[in-house]
Amino acid sequence: MKKIFYIVVTRSDTYGGVHRHIDSLITFSQEKGFKPIIICGGDEDNYYVQYLKSRKIEVITIQMLNKEVSLRDDLKSYMILKRLFKNLCIHDIVSIHSSKVGILARLAVLSTNARCKCYFTVHGWSYNSTRNVFIRIVYILLEWLMSKTKTSQLFVANQDLEQGRKLGLTQARAKVIRNSLGKDEEFFYNRIGKTERKSKCIIMVARLDRQKDHSTAIKAMKAVEDKEYKLILVGDGPLRESLEELVKKEGLQEVVEFHGFRKDVYTLLHTSQIFLLCTNWEGLPFTCIEALAAGLPMVVTDVGGNRETVKNGINGYLVRKNSVSDVTISLNMLIRDVDRATQMGIRSRELYNSLYATNRVFKLLETAYLE
Repeated sequence: MKKIFYIVVTRSDTYGGVHRHIDSLITFSQEKGFKPIIICGGDEDNYYVQYLKSRKIEVITIQMLNKEVSLRDDLKSYMILKRLFKNLCIHDIVSIHSSKVGILARLAVLSTNARCKCYFTVHGWSYNSTRNVFIRIVYILLEWLMSKTKTSQLFVANQDLEQGRKLGLTQARAKVIRNSLGKDEEFFYNRIGKTERKSKCIIMVARLDRQKDHSTAIKAMKAVEDKEYKLILVGDGPLRESLEELVKKEGLQEVVEFHGFRKDVYTLLHTSQIFLLCTNWEGLPFTCIEALAAGLPMVVTDVGGNRETVKNGINGYLVRKNSVSDVTISLNMLIRDVDRATQMGIRSRELYNSLYATNRVFKLLETAYLE
């Protein structure tokens, strides 16, 4: 009987950084002789479910499993997870990748007394995404309790490991395994040097939602000294309409371009001059890793795992959250000094090779999951 590698995630209505991390795990588990099975919330028609089926990956959907807290739905989800895990053996693995289901799935594994290995990967702590003090305290308490169990923690960013350690949430045996581009690496990395950067473009790749801070990026473009530069926004989301209104209000219709969701992000990166990411919180964003592989100088907000992709003044600049002036100053420094920007791009590539190269990350995955 083939070994099972269960991968559990809440959302299936989108495809983000967590899902890309799971893609790497699917490839890794298949290479190591496991059968990957994805458990996710949502409907059979959701984008991520259809994507997995197109790859011939088995998917189990739990319709009532979602981000919002609901005692009734969460209890039902827990019971389903418990039934799925009850027959797992010592060679099987459960890998969990979302905050709320991280609690439910770990409880389900523990309650079955299954002999399988169980790992929870922190893609940014759940309490950082809410302003509600009570909910923050509840999340911290639950994570503290889970840290005392036999389940294991993995982190995609050292920042989250250290933050958890200060609150007593991080296990002594926890490991950091950064995101990798996996099967997509060749598109971003191997094209370096093959495309001449002709366009004066600043590119930001991010979902248009409240986690990101597109408004700061847009407002910063008003004071960019070289008026030939354009801001390319790649990604879609619920804030698109309001952001388009902001562009009109600022009179930047000829400067800011909305490109929506793109499958050829690597092409846009390789023809851009600068990578920009304004954001309110992060785990370890894949877009920053893509920019490193593409050899771009970077300007990113000084939050979360962003700090692990940009060494300030070496391969780019870290800026304060919501600071239009910081972003503008950093962009203008890179635009004015082309040689410096080029050297920073080279440093980005070197940082990718040292921390994020797929072969290196896969060796770390093997050490963590199969030791």
